[in-house]
Amino acid sequence: MATVDRVKLSPTKHRGIYSVPELTHKSADKASELLQRNHENYHVFFNDEHFHFADLFVELQGYYHPLIHLGFGIEFDQPLLIAEALGETAIHENTLLPLLKGVEHPRYSSNPASSGPENSQFAILEDIQKDSRLKSSVRFNDPFKFRAMFERALEEMVGHARRVQVGLSEKELKVERAEMMNFCAYFTAASAQHSTHAPRLDFYYLHSLNCGLFMPLFMVPRKTSTDPKGMFELPLATRARLLAWKSRVDLASYVSRAGWKLDHHGLASYVPRSDATDPWRDVFERICDVDNDDGHFAKVLRALAVGKRECDAYPEEAIKRGWKIHGNMWTKAAQMTMDSIDDAMETNSPKWITTTGFEEAWIAVPKL
Repeated sequence: MATVDRVKLSPTKHRGIYSVPELTHKSADKASELLQRNHENYHVFFNDEHFHFADLFVELQGYYHPLIHLGFGIEFDQPLLIAEALGETAIHENTLLPLLKGVEHPRYSSNPASSGPENSQFAILEDIQKDSRLKSSVRFNDPFKFRAMFERALEEMVGHARRVQVGLSEKELKVERAEMMNFCAYFTAASAQHSTHAPRLDFYYLHSLNCGLFMPLFMVPRKTSTDPKGMFELPLATRARLLAWKSRVDLASYVSRAGWKLDHHGLASYVPRSDATDPWRDVFERICDVDNDDGHFAKVLRALAVGKRECDAYPEEAIKRGWKIHGNMWTKAAQMTMDSIDDAMETNSPKWITTTGFEEAWIAVPKL
């Protein structure tokens, strides 16, 4: 049994929100062993970094890592991981504070944005791509892209991000959760296409996508491990605020890596290396054979699979709100991700890039 000081995964009890059919006790025991070793040897409170304890709800967003860590703890019912995630939250820098508090400034309360299609994340994306000040707010050599963006164009970023509004009904919450996953999948996968280089995902963009995987967990009631009869549920307003903040951070993340050229056609027409009859099974088997994957790409594949499941439930909203990923594009995004890893191993080149919108980021990636 999992406790606050012991990780214990079960292939039958802890299948999570998405898993392959053939989970084994051996894999569960190995995952438990590695997580336990990580906790005992590398716990976040073992370092000497400067701690920040204010504005925890902001810091929970701290470039997605606290939310991802918390998501895994909740998904697999591991109290130890949940405790680690909260500790990680407590010491994260509040870099996002200017944005997330800015959108909730009282000056906007008298003129709130609507949650209609005109303010979908894809509609906001189109306007961001026309914003010359925002597009020039990040430079390749900026050491901290978010800080640089906020220093040069905070007002513009807040203006766009405040348009994200999550309706206070269960149906609206589900639709806008699916939209968030569609948006993250789109800018992560479409920016990985380059006219003269092999595909590569942006390391920072894929965190937006991976974090989205866990949003369904925060949106529904959950049984608690300490009281099997008990249920934990965040209030609707808190769930809506969490999703809205995640979506606003996604917009800022997109700007921070300058991925202005999103190749929708390149993704839709992508020809994968493999012609497997079951492409999802194929990519999950292939990622398990990658010796040096640190988990980032396995999470990408899971996030794409969950994103497809979430978005397929709302075909009418997808059309009305302008979602870009649909049909077999989810599969193509997963295959392209796996192909990029194989290409990196074969050519001894980077598995990912950072700041995809600048040509300097692509120098070490093989030409087509």
